[in-house]
Amino acid sequence: MLFCLLLYYVYQENVWAIQRKIFFFMIIFLGTIANGAFSDGKKWGVWLWLFVFLVLSPLFCITQSIYEPVLIGMLGVLAVHSLLLVWWARGEG
Repeated sequence: MLFCLLLYYVYQENVWAIQRKIFFFMIIFLGTIANGAFSDGKKWGVWLWLFVFLVLSPLFCITQSIYEPVLIGMLGVLAVHSLLLVWWARGEG
């Protein structure tokens, strides 16, 4: 899904204003860092992932007035994934 977000960024790069591009790129970048840390077994990677897709992504959609169904759908899938990750981690501990 992160790669799909990157492809969407490239698709919108010439259309979006710089503020929107920076915010969205930050989501992709931090999501990539979180994914790598989580894959290495680092707990902070999970927390960063949750922050990116449960806090930053909705904040991005609200502050940047995002009404694009494809983007909202992709971010929604990642938010659901994050909630499932919390549920799964709760059972592990």
